[in-house]
Amino acid sequence: MDRILVVASEYPYPPHHGSAVYTWNLILSLKQLGFALDLIATVRSRPQQEDVDAIQGIVEHMWIMERNRGISAALSLAPFQVRSRKALQHIPLTEAYQAVVLKSDYVAPILENLLLNAKVRILIADGEARYFRELSKCANSWKERCFYYAEALKFDRFSPWIRSKCDLLWFVSDWERTLHVRNRPEDSLKAIFLPPDLGVNRMCPYSGSGKEALFIGSLTIPYNLEGLGWYIDHIHPSLSNIQGYSLTVAGRTDSASLPALNKMVQKYSNISLCANPQELSDLYQRAAVFVNPVLRGAGIKLKTIHALHAGVPVVSTSIGMEGTGLIDGTHLLVADSADDFVRGVATLLGDRALAGRLVRSAQSFLAEIYDHERYIRQSLSSVLSVQSGIAR
Repeated sequence: MDRILVVASEYPYPPHHGSAVYTWNLILSLKQLGFALDLIATVRSRPQQEDVDAIQGIVEHMWIMERNRGISAALSLAPFQVRSRKALQHIPLTEAYQAVVLKSDYVAPILENLLLNAKVRILIADGEARYFRELSKCANSWKERCFYYAEALKFDRFSPWIRSKCDLLWFVSDWERTLHVRNRPEDSLKAIFLPPDLGVNRMCPYSGSGKEALFIGSLTIPYNLEGLGWYIDHIHPSLSNIQGYSLTVAGRTDSASLPALNKMVQKYSNISLCANPQELSDLYQRAAVFVNPVLRGAGIKLKTIHALHAGVPVVSTSIGMEGTGLIDGTHLLVADSADDFVRGVATLLGDRALAGRLVRSAQSFLAEIYDHERYIRQSLSSVLSVQSGIAR
C-alpha cells in the first residue's frame, strides 16, 4: 500500500476551525483513497490524550512536535512561523513515502530532513505574505504591526523558494492559484485548486427559524476582531430594532483574555459570546443568518463556505467571500458598507424564501465545484498512478 506523510502546521483534531477542518478532512480523504498515512503535527502545547487517541486510529505513525517560540526564532532571517518549526529537520523518519504533503509554508523545514524519502513533494499553498501584510494593518500595538510586516517581507522571499522545491501546489483558493500562475506561468501544470472537503452528503437544509445572527471565527486574529468591531459599532445597533434579533459570536480564543472583545460584546445585552465551542452544529442550527464582516484577509474564507454547508444564509463583505467562487445575489448577499450590510441581514431575516433559495443555490454550487476527492485523485494520478480512487 502506498504511504503518504502529512506534515501539519498545527494539531488537526478536534477540527473546530478552518485550518484544522481542512487538514483533518484532507487526512480522511487520503485514507478513503486507500493510502497508509503518517502524520507530523507541530503544536504550541501537547494536545489532550483523547484527541491524540482519536487520530491514532486513522494514522499509523504520528509525531507531535512542540514549536520553538523563543526570541531566537523571531530574530531569524527566515519567517518566524518557519523557524519555530526547524526541529522538523530531526524527526526520526524510517518509512519510504510516495508523497509528503506540507500543510503550508510553515512546515518547510521537513524538506531539509535527511531521513525524508518521498517521491513527490506537495505543498498546500496559500498567500502567507499577503496574510501577514493584512494582519499588520489592523494589529493593536506597534510591536505587533512591526512583527507582522516583517513576517510578510520574509514570506515575500521565502514562499517562491519553497514552491519551486515542490512537485505539486495545492491551492486552497482558486483566486490565489490564478494569481500564482499569472506570475509564474511555468507552474501552470503543477498548480491545482484543491477546495476544502465539505461532504455533500453532510450538507444541512435551510431551517428558516429564529432571528439570530451568527459569527464563527478565530477570536485571536486581528482582522476578525476588526470586522466584529465594525459590525457591532455600525450594523448591530440598527438591526437591534428588529424584534427578536440577537448576535452570537463564537470561536477559539487560545486561552487569551481578549479584553477588547469582551468590552465590545458587553455593550449590548443581545450579544452572546461563545468561546471555544466544542460543537458547532447547535450554533448553526439556531442561526437565521451568518455574518462575515471582515474588512481584510487573504486566501479562501472557509467560515463563509462552512456556514452555507450548514444551511445558514450568509451576508458577507467582498473580502469575506474572496476566493470562494460564490456569486452575490445567487449564493449569498455581499455588502461592503454598513447600510448595505444592515439591509442584507434584515432582508434575509424577513424574506425566508429568498434565504432558502440562496442556500440551496450555494449548496448546489459547492456540491459541483468543491469535490475534494476528485481533485486529489486527478492531481495525484499523474505522479502516483492512482486508479479508480484506490492507491496501489
